[in-house]
Amino acid sequence: MKRSSILAVVIAGVVVAVVVLFVLFIRQFTPKYQWHESYDDTANQPYATKVLHEWIKKDYTVRDVQNVTRDVDTSACNTSYVFIGYSYFTDSLATDRLLSYVNKGNDVFLATNTYPEEFLRHVFGDLPSDQILYSAERDTSIDIRFTDAAYRHEKSCRFTHLEISRPVYYDWNYIEFDDFTEFISESYPIEILGKFKNRQFVNFVRLPYGKGYIYLHTNPIIFTNYHLLTEDGFRYTERVLGYLKSDRIYWDRISHNPSDNSGDATNTTNPLRFLFSHRSLKTGWYMTCGLILLYLFFGSKRRQRVIPILPANNNASIEYAKAVGTLYFQQGSPKLMAEEIILLFNNYLRNRYRIDTKLERKPLVEQVATRSGLSVKDVDRIYKHLFAIRYGQSGTYVDDLSKLNQAIEHFYKNCK
Repeated sequence: MKRSSILAVVIAGVVVAVVVLFVLFIRQFTPKYQWHESYDDTANQPYATKVLHEWIKKDYTVRDVQNVTRDVDTSACNTSYVFIGYSYFTDSLATDRLLSYVNKGNDVFLATNTYPEEFLRHVFGDLPSDQILYSAERDTSIDIRFTDAAYRHEKSCRFTHLEISRPVYYDWNYIEFDDFTEFISESYPIEILGKFKNRQFVNFVRLPYGKGYIYLHTNPIIFTNYHLLTEDGFRYTERVLGYLKSDRIYWDRISHNPSDNSGDATNTTNPLRFLFSHRSLKTGWYMTCGLILLYLFFGSKRRQRVIPILPANNNASIEYAKAVGTLYFQQGSPKLMAEEIILLFNNYLRNRYRIDTKLERKPLVEQVATRSGLSVKDVDRIYKHLFAIRYGQSGTYVDDLSKLNQAIEHFYKNCK
């Protein structure tokens, strides 16, 4: 193996070792749990929804659970559509289909931190752009009570927001009830199902639509893994889901992001998803890519032998012609020089004009004059001096040779 190849292998091995050690070092300080709201039904993180999703499928009294990857089946009856996430993203076509689904006697449950503007606009008409329908109460914990007759006498359920196992302040959203009802006609009476903070703030309502109901909840974090594993969280979630029709539940997992509305769920299976969900691992990934680019940049430097610089080719045809001319002149053979000149001239005529140069003088001159665009007199002058050299006296060779050369040069410059 060449020395350069060995060096490249050693450098690559060192880079790989450094990257592996760096990743191991980063993983050592990467926390096991990420305390941010992901609402991912496949993750074991505190604020994901895997526990709820699995509980509904296995233990809850639901006949069937179907994950929604495209528009909900509008022909279904006695079923419920459930979305739990930070924001609900949809478009007008999907919203129309969902309202048609509710109108046939099904239920829709939306638990979001932001009010589902596109959905509510289709239900109630245009809402003022400057109107805030959801507000927030900032605190570390809240006590939620049901307000309907079925559960109003039960004790409140306490929920505390944690980050790295410590209580922290959190924006507990609620509905600006007076403003909300102001823009809803009498055909949509609102039923309040839940409040918190000594029943000051409304966080759970039900609206009739056609033969079905629309449920809005402003605190989706309550239904995440951490809270569902507490006694209050389990009891509260069980009561909330008890309002829904239970023949089948459609679980929406595509409306968490704007790009998911196309129904393409393949982006949730991105193999780099785990890396990018952890800040330290993402930093390690970018550093690794940077090291690889640096190696490629420096490793792509020239490794083969230096290519020598060759001198430029010189055009020596003029010097050759001068040398040959001088040789003929020194030998005193203008007749031979004239034959060489006329030989080149005839070759030029054959290649350019396709003329048979073996013709008699008169037809040859006429053809050359016709095709070259020169006068018969100019062309005939060439052959006149040639014949003078061939058959004339030796004393006039030099003078005729000069005139022959001038006549041919005139032809070259003016022919077409």
